[in-house]
Amino acid sequence: LNWPELEPHVYQLIHDNLVITYNAEFDMRLLRQSSQKWDLEPVEYRAACAMLAYAKYRRIPHARRAGEFKWFKLQKACLEEGVEVLPTHRALSDAVATRELLLAVARQQMST
Repeated sequence: LNWPELEPHVYQLIHDNLVITYNAEFDMRLLRQSSQKWDLEPVEYRAACAMLAYAKYRRIPHARRAGEFKWFKLQKACLEEGVEVLPTHRALSDAVATRELLLAVARQQMST
């Protein structure tokens, strides 16, 4: 399938919803670029970035960006939190890993 065939389905799922992804800026950019390539209106949605939230949770200063925290790749963050790592860079496995990572962090915060 190409983007014009998928876009209506993606639109139904995410339009005007809060979408949590790992590295939301990257995902938003890819959706915009896909829409531009096919001369479609970009899908509007609210995004929350699990990668930035995890960086804030870990609170390790970034080596080159003053005032920011170190970013972790999804696989590394999962390993740090004891979350089983499935093959990465596939939409479904990345979504499942992000969900499990967020749940692991929430459990940790609730137990302290």
